[in-house]
Amino acid sequence: MRKLSVIFFCCGVAHADVLLYKAPSEQYSVSMGATAYQEFGSRTQGRTYSISANNNNGIDFDSAASVHLSMRYDVSSDVVVGFQLGVAANNLSSSQAGLDRLDRSYIWIENNKYGRVEYGSNTGAAVSMETSGTTLAVATGGANGSWYKYFNSSTLDRNGETEVSGDSFLLAPGLVFPDDNFQALSTNERVRKLTYYAPKYDGVQFAISYMPDTRNYGSVPAMPNRTVSGDRRPKNGVSAGITWEKTFAPYKELTVALIGEYGTLERSAEDKINKRKFYNPSVFEIGFNYRYNSFVYGASYGQQWRSDIEKIPGVPNIYFMTAGVKYDITSDLRASVSYFYSEKFHNIANVIGVGGEYSIYPGFLPYIDVVYINMQQKHIYNGPAYNESGVATLSRSNFVNDGMAFITGMKISF
Repeated sequence: MRKLSVIFFCCGVAHADVLLYKAPSEQYSVSMGATAYQEFGSRTQGRTYSISANNNNGIDFDSAASVHLSMRYDVSSDVVVGFQLGVAANNLSSSQAGLDRLDRSYIWIENNKYGRVEYGSNTGAAVSMETSGTTLAVATGGANGSWYKYFNSSTLDRNGETEVSGDSFLLAPGLVFPDDNFQALSTNERVRKLTYYAPKYDGVQFAISYMPDTRNYGSVPAMPNRTVSGDRRPKNGVSAGITWEKTFAPYKELTVALIGEYGTLERSAEDKINKRKFYNPSVFEIGFNYRYNSFVYGASYGQQWRSDIEKIPGVPNIYFMTAGVKYDITSDLRASVSYFYSEKFHNIANVIGVGGEYSIYPGFLPYIDVVYINMQQKHIYNGPAYNESGVATLSRSNFVNDGMAFITGMKISF
């Protein structure tokens, strides 16, 4: 029978779980793992905004922790089943301090010939198979990291009116369904889904996830007979990806990935009364990573079309690009530069991240990220508010929001 081999990933650093119990037959085993980070963040920005609600000094602390319990049972030499139950706690500004919730609770079955099936609230196919110029970034993720917690994407003028609206920009490589990573812990677990991973054949692997209700988060009472709210929401979400991996020589590896998501948008009662029609949520991204000795290079291009936007004249497609490079200075010291570019409603976002991390010893990873953000607003979409006639419009604007976020901290995992 196969030995226990359960790995927990945190921002590119893997550590084996602690084995709590193994049956004498070696068929059944239970393991435990944990991850935590303690973080300090600050920023410089054109206007002064407090990061902490009670201290207007532009600096704040952030932290989160997660523990999980994993069970594995080797049914035979070809079939393995398992279960993971995770609990997370955080003190993010958007959540109650010390809030605990489930984190990635799911069951799985894997067959060497037929692949792997997961049911529950693990990350979906598109997230797990994404390959781009930002997925290689170290520390918090650089251009697609946790800078958003410290930098204000929306700004106000002196009279308190909206000057730059963060909703008018795409500020991260854009999947359309919520599948947050560990450092973006929210009040809800990930969406409940069914995922299938095909066996890898000649370097090619395919995966697909299905989400009947993309608002049906794990750890939230949603079934049965859930009271349906009247808000606009996606349903029948599909998340998929296909990757191709090729090793040309030692330390020369190429990975290419195509991922996408699609769903149908359920209109609200008010939408139906006002006969508002919307584009369905959809996105695709194609990207690659190429390792050459100690360097990894990556890039990607993606498009959201007009996801979730009302069908009004003059709304362009939303698209984005990434690029990045990582350098393994030593086996313990790594650095990266990552870049993200997007256009939404003709509004341009540029995000550049420079980061480094150092494994002082297994399980302890101090890091630093410096991120520059530049948002050039040319139009504001007032779909959420609507004009006097109840119709969405695309209004002209001419404002810039830019600055830098500084983040340092320590990740601990086992």
